[in-house]
Amino acid sequence: GFEETDEKLNIHMKRLGKIRDDLDDRPRPLLVEVESDEIQKEILMKARNLMYDDDCSNIFIKKDVHFTVRRELNRLKRREIDENENPMNVGFVFKFDWKDRVLRKNGTIIDRFNPSF
Repeated sequence: GFEETDEKLNIHMKRLGKIRDDLDDRPRPLLVEVESDEIQKEILMKARNLMYDDDCSNIFIKKDVHFTVRRELNRLKRREIDENENPMNVGFVFKFDWKDRVLRKNGTIIDRFNPSF
């Protein structure tokens, strides 16, 4: 895969995912690692201007979440899937609310976001 380092700003870039041979010509995500919070904030602030440029309007830059937060969100999403697939839960609706970070059973909160840090 693609890897590059900018020595002046200490920025490391790496393409994620596998190279695909099929007709899907979407570019693979690019992981950009920076050394300081100031550089990260500057990149994220300037990224907002991409939507106003016709050539770059389909480029999106997102700040990654901490791995413990991502793990907890994935746990809740997996639980939603497991509960909905469980034959004992026929007639119940399980829904993970990404905004509020809670898992609901017929509208009642049964599990919530609880990171371990």
